[in-house]
Amino acid sequence: MEVNLFQYTDYILFFGEVSFSNVLTVKSMLRCFEFVLGLVKLSIVYLGIPIGGNPRKEEMWRSIVEK
Repeated sequence: MEVNLFQYTDYILFFGEVSFSNVLTVKSMLRCFEFVLGLVKLSIVYLGIPIGGNPRKEEMWRSIVEK
């Protein structure tokens, strides 16, 4: 598995083969970045649907079902 990245000021580009393992690698790198910087996930609602939530949790769907 090989993932290359290119960083320039505020941008990071990831290059690699299209594979599930590369997706997991990039996700892991972003989660580590989030943890190290102490970033907080924002809860965003777009067209009444929560973005970034866990779709397996009932709380995410409660507001949609109630509408």
